[in-house]
Amino acid sequence: MTLMAHRDSLTSLVDVTIGARFLRRLPAFLRHQISPDHARATLLHRLERREADFLTNARRAVYEQPGSPYLQLLQLAGCEYGDLERLAPRTTASGKILHLHLERHPAPKTASPLKR
Repeated sequence: MTLMAHRDSLTSLVDVTIGARFLRRLPAFLRHQISPDHARATLLHRLERREADFLTNARRAVYEQPGSPYLQLLQLAGCEYGDLERLAPRTTASGKILHLHLERHPAPKTASPLKR
């Protein structure tokens, strides 16, 4: 068996396992109904916590993980954790990073950045 065939068979096994777990849990999930009021309250609570949850996830998954590729990208953009805290209430995650990058690296004054 080639390395690629072995990798594909492992991937297939993982996919089958995930699918079986999903199908096993689906009936219980479908039996649990929530009211529109409960769904609305849950949604509002999550929206209220959106910025705080984003910052918590960014700190744990990116800034506290030295090997994170996202940390490397944010460092290249000059985006520190405090910058995200400052921008969190204003924009989406990608908007925060773009805003910070543009703030620190303004567009060139000439029509073409390659002109001298």
